[in-house]
Order: sequence, then C-alpha cells, then structure tokens
Amino acid sequence: MTVHLSKIRIAAIAAVLAAAAVSSAESTSNFGFKLGLIFPADSAVKDNAGKTGLDIGVAYFLKNKPLIKGQTLPSVELDYLRIGGNDNKFEGIHLGYAERVFLGKEDEKSGPYAGFAAGVAFNKVSGTTTTGGGQSGGSVTTKSSEDKTQFFGELLAGYRIEQNFGVEAFVRFSPKFNDINPTVYGVRATYRF
Repeated sequence: MTVHLSKIRIAAIAAVLAAAAVSSAESTSNFGFKLGLIFPADSAVKDNAGKTGLDIGVAYFLKNKPLIKGQTLPSVELDYLRIGGNDNKFEGIHLGYAERVFLGKEDEKSGPYAGFAAGVAFNKVSGTTTTGGGQSGGSVTTKSSEDKTQFFGELLAGYRIEQNFGVEAFVRFSPKFNDINPTVYGVRATYRF
C-alpha cells in the first residue's frame, strides 16, 4: 500500500488545525505536538532528495526553572525530519531541550516569542544512483547510506495565536558530515494539549 507523502502532510496539517480550532480550553497539559515543512540548506540534498520535507515532533513541557529568566516555556522535544522518497532521502531524529521566551506581558494569551533548542541528532542520507553499464550496454544501480550521530542547535521565532496554538519559523543546524550539510530551515504549527 503506497501513500503519497503529500497526502500525509495535508492530513496532518488539517488535523492540527482542526484540533486548534476546536480547543478553547484555558488549561493546558504538559504535552505538545509540532508539524511543519522543512527546506534543506544543502544544494546536494535539494538536488537528490527534494526541496521540501516534513518535520513532525512531540514536546513535553517542563515545570522546572528555565535557563532564561522571564516568561519562558522549557521543554524536552523529539522530532522526526524527512526530505525525499524511498530511494533518495535525508532523515533525522532529534532529541533536545528547548526554551521559548514570550516577549509580551505575562497575562497575555497571544504574542511573539523567540527561543532556542539544543540536543543530539541522528542524521541519515541515503540514495540510489543508476549509471550506464559501459560496453555491456546495461545499467548499474548503486545504493548508499551514510549516517551520523551529532549535536544540533536550533534558533526559532514564533507567534502564539492563543494559549495552546502557535506558529514558528526556525533554522536547525548540525556540523557537516561526508560533505553533507544537514542544516534545514522550516515553518511549523505548534499545539499544546
């Protein structure tokens, strides 16, 4: 059974927006959900895997004291990023600590915020190349896969539309590995249950 990634993206975005529209509750839980689009910085990733991908994640919001003072929301977050299809793709699983610092008054339920995240990332690039077989006239298909566990950092800016729902833009960066730059730019919706 084959399901196109674009249909999954549309369904997931619709589910997040529907949940946000239905929710008007004042109380929030410690769990959140993130869904968005990512755009690779590396031209080789763009050429081989694609120009856009999916970022889906979950967050657990902490009640302990944040690193940055003020109206700050600390969390532990797990994200899955994917660009491309079955043959040529860039994937990442990222686990990290994040803080969002709200820039408005403390009693406001909406307003802008800025933040950061840092943690560990498992990034993987895999691909299939087909080359001519030379004198035999056939072709040769070569599959390759490279992965690396490394640290990542993220800078973000967003707007909390209501207490439970926001939108944000971000850049997530990790060191190069095997001439691949795993940096991505993205936009996503965030929802806190």
